[in-house]
Amino acid sequence: MKTVRNQFNEIDKLVRLYDQQDRLTNKKIVITNDAEGIGALLAILVAREGAEVLFMHNREPLMAFEVAFRIDEAGGRVIISEGDWSSVENATQLVEVVQNFWGSVDAVFNTVPRGSYMLTKKVSPV
Repeated sequence: MKTVRNQFNEIDKLVRLYDQQDRLTNKKIVITNDAEGIGALLAILVAREGAEVLFMHNREPLMAFEVAFRIDEAGGRVIISEGDWSSVENATQLVEVVQNFWGSVDAVFNTVPRGSYMLTKKVSPV
C-alpha cells in the first residue's frame, strides 16, 4: 500500500496538469475517499472548479488533512467528515451534516464500492 505522501506526490502531478475552468461554481459535491486516493484527487479537482466539497474518509485523517490543505490553499471550501459510509447510521448522519451545512447537494461521487447506503438517502432543501 502506498503512503499518503507518495499518493499525494502523484495527485499533485495530475493537479498541475489540470486546466481549471470554473465549471462547478456554487455546486455542492459529496465525495468519498478510497484507499488509492481517487476520491482525494477528485475532491481537489472539483474544488478547483469552484465546487464546495464534503470529503468523507474512513480512518484516513492524514489523507483528509492533505485534501483540506490543498483545497484551502487553492481558495476552495471543504467540509471533512469521517465514518464508515457502508453503515446505515453513518449514512443518516451524512444526510444530517449535508442538510445542516448546505440544505441540498448537487452531486455525490462514491469512490468506495461498499459504501452504497449514502446513495439511497434523499437530501433535499430544508
